[in-house]
Amino acid sequence: MTAHKDIANALNLYFTSIASSLLANSNEVESEFVPDAVPSNIESFKFTLRNVNEVSKAIKDLNQTKATGSDGISATVLKMAEPSVSQSLTHLFNELLQAGQFPSAWKKARVTPLFKGGTATDCDNYQPISVLPSTSKILESFANLDLQNFAYKSGLIEQHQFAYSKFSSTTVALLKVVDSWKMAIDKGLKSVSVFLDLRKAFDVIRHDVLLTKLQSHGVKESELRWFNSYLSERSQCVVFKDAISALLHLSFGVPQGSVLRSTLFNIHINNISKACHTSNVSLSSSKDIDLAEHKVNEDLRSVRHWFRKKWPYL
Repeated sequence: MTAHKDIANALNLYFTSIASSLLANSNEVESEFVPDAVPSNIESFKFTLRNVNEVSKAIKDLNQTKATGSDGISATVLKMAEPSVSQSLTHLFNELLQAGQFPSAWKKARVTPLFKGGTATDCDNYQPISVLPSTSKILESFANLDLQNFAYKSGLIEQHQFAYSKFSSTTVALLKVVDSWKMAIDKGLKSVSVFLDLRKAFDVIRHDVLLTKLQSHGVKESELRWFNSYLSERSQCVVFKDAISALLHLSFGVPQGSVLRSTLFNIHINNISKACHTSNVSLSSSKDIDLAEHKVNEDLRSVRHWFRKKWPYL
């Protein structure tokens, strides 16, 4: 297979079928997803309508070095046209949020395959880098800000979430773990830590499961319709050298290259901490190393059960 078009099509088929292949090969899937318990006194989530000054600032803050999406409108062009388009885009964004719609043209991603090394003919040795329209990212940034504020306030994202979280990072998580180790050492305790790696975790999220979780925590009516529209009917093409593949649909996952991707993932995996009963999310300590090991293994079995019930395709 040497034709660039054939290579582009093969890579796109591989990238878009990863989730379905993983699900088909899973041998531990429960028959039905078990939703979270519905919180009491739920506050409804609402989008904030934006004004022209906010939209104008968002356009000016666009990174001009980013690649251009499938709509062909670069960040540079948007910034140059800002005085002329800000008012119209403000009206468009507010109409879309109120109507619960996300434009189909903004759901098409251009994917560049990045070779990671190894055998060049193995599709698994390529990392897909997705580029979405700049205009869509402006609307996403507003929706993401609203969703993040609501998620932290309502408990959709809890304090144990560090990566992709507001005012936090994986560095903070590392500092917390190291500090816990030091405290355990000072008390003469032995510590056991476990690190889990979820393969293709962002790519195998089922949209119906994510939407059910959002709905149970207060995202309803036009806001829920907007997220449904945002996630559904997405497609992508692969650009390889001088060739562009055919468009293929994406049925699973949160969109790569999108602003909302990390927030939606954090919401999806949020309550994994509730599966740990005898240790912290990242650490268990005891004077008896065998007891510490036993506690961690108990929680690992609980986490495994949680994944089968709450996230059955990992």
